[in-house]
Amino acid sequence: MRLRDSELRGLPVFTASGERLGTVAGVVLDVTAHAVAQYAVTRARSLSDLLPGELLVAPGRVQRLNAEMMVVDDDLMTATAAEKAVVMPQAVEAPLSGTAQMKG
Repeated sequence: MRLRDSELRGLPVFTASGERLGTVAGVVLDVTAHAVAQYAVTRARSLSDLLPGELLVAPGRVQRLNAEMMVVDDDLMTATAAEKAVVMPQAVEAPLSGTAQMKG
């Protein structure tokens, strides 16, 4: 099965035990390997206090993906510090050096 990026965006994401995690916001591509490196998942409102912003989920943590939903490992909700490289809040990019900053 193949899904376009436009078909992935907005899919509901659940843990294997059925808890709503959020929705697929997009994918992060590994341009060298021409493969999906991570799925960006926007958290559900009910998790706003537990999980900031977006989660980046490695493909190996996805149990099932189809045109209706994505199901991920249960332990994404209790990721340890060692797993932060696999599931982590999206980093904010720093401005490039040498670029003009707006003054207001």
